[in-house]
Amino acid sequence: MWEIHKFGSVRDIKQSRKVVKMSTRLNVLEIGLDNFAGHDVQRENLHKQRRIKCSEHLGSYSLILYSKNIKERFCIEKESDNLTVYRVRGNRVLSFFKIYSLASRIIKLKKIDMISSMDPFGCGFIAYLLRLRFKIPINIQLAFDYFNDYFWEYSSRINRIFYTFLAKIVLRRCDSIRIMSILQKERLTKLGIRVRPLEIIPTPVDIDCIKTDKLDLTIPNKYLKTSKTKLLLYVGRLERGKDLPTLLKAFAVAKKNYKNVRLLIVGMGSEERRLRQFVSDLGISEDVLFLGTVSESLKFSYYSTCDIFVITSKCEGRPTVLSEAALCRKPIVATRFSGTQDLIIDGQTGFVVDIQDYKAFADRLLTLLNNPRMIDEFGEKSYEYVNSKLKDINDIKVLAKFWEETVEKANNQKN
Repeated sequence: MWEIHKFGSVRDIKQSRKVVKMSTRLNVLEIGLDNFAGHDVQRENLHKQRRIKCSEHLGSYSLILYSKNIKERFCIEKESDNLTVYRVRGNRVLSFFKIYSLASRIIKLKKIDMISSMDPFGCGFIAYLLRLRFKIPINIQLAFDYFNDYFWEYSSRINRIFYTFLAKIVLRRCDSIRIMSILQKERLTKLGIRVRPLEIIPTPVDIDCIKTDKLDLTIPNKYLKTSKTKLLLYVGRLERGKDLPTLLKAFAVAKKNYKNVRLLIVGMGSEERRLRQFVSDLGISEDVLFLGTVSESLKFSYYSTCDIFVITSKCEGRPTVLSEAALCRKPIVATRFSGTQDLIIDGQTGFVVDIQDYKAFADRLLTLLNNPRMIDEFGEKSYEYVNSKLKDINDIKVLAKFWEETVEKANNQKN
């Protein structure tokens, strides 16, 4: 049987317990995966900043993260007075039992009020088992559109059947569900999952970065061939699920009919080499620029100085890039994934086309490129629409409040 000292210091956990006694707010344990630890410092820091802000609204916040890229098999990181991160590495199956054992001890030592899982699969099942044992409520977060066919595109049929079955068990027995979009809500309804409360709470957008005094508005000077050159912008990871080949094919088609346009790609990922070759094969290397990863402030400078934001993903949850681009007053051309229904009014603030339909995507690009006034009008409407949508939910404390409601509901049902 695993003991807590095999993972780290009991004293560290007991010291953080002192914070719990000083607050009447919730003590939350969250379980999830950290796919960015050890290889994407910028993304890792961004996640750290978000959880620190969340911890400010809680009594104590404990995270157990399976991080396959860390060097140690186990480590404890005290990120703030009431935020402790426990990182576990090792065999995926064995780690299941390690996480369950560690979580059990944290629940006892810190008097945890609620458990949250970052997915409805392995982490969600651990949360469900803990719910059965300790009789405390669990919240499941759906960061992605897990019930989209494209999510399983690169998985075996057996994996899809098993994990979908597991997810249904967890979701039907949890106490609340956090989702990212209207489309996710529709999919859950079709599956017969009607857990309440169920709320759309997207990842907050850092609005402070959009302030003009923090932007570098000279960026276009580096990429404009002439004063009339239009700039398309993509921001995101270069991974298979983003389906960048569709974007590149659409750009190649649009380029034949509108010569004075360039595509800027901000981000890095495992598909970069293949995409560079694909660009070369299409004969558009001169006008497709791979810019790598940039800082958060510089990223918003790119948003603010481009003409159109583009994204051709197959599967998402609700990417923050949609909100970020809209708040920078840019029209968006996107494929129909989770999140577009919430943030784009097709034909008014941007365009939405079917997934992998590069010809339709190119057609919408040309509609905007040939109508500069439409670009400005769509951009303004995009800002107004998204700004109004985010007004009441663009704050991490909304999630903390949702967790409070989850616990309150569970307690009322007990009574």
